[in-house]
Amino acid sequence: MNDADIQRMFQQLDLILNLIRETRNEIKLLKQEDNDSAADPLIPNRQLAEILDLRPKSLQYYRKKKILEAVVIQRRVFFRQSVVKKFLAEHFNQKDKLCKINL
Repeated sequence: MNDADIQRMFQQLDLILNLIRETRNEIKLLKQEDNDSAADPLIPNRQLAEILDLRPKSLQYYRKKKILEAVVIQRRVFFRQSVVKKFLAEHFNQKDKLCKINL
């Protein structure tokens, strides 16, 4: 190994460390923002698409139009369970359907 290889390795390690720090900061912000995070779990984008029988592109459209609020952590999209229930109640007006979905 020469000095250039070692320098590249240290640069990559610095990038990894920065990503870890950013993730920790985002998680801390989420916890501060909502202390009920254990009572209101996050649902991954793909899982919600399967539950609602939608394509992920449809969920992306809802996010873009600010119809459905999402949380983005390290470029991964999550939805709060309470936000999804509210979305379903407002847009489908079938509160009995919420119990059947088992979110």
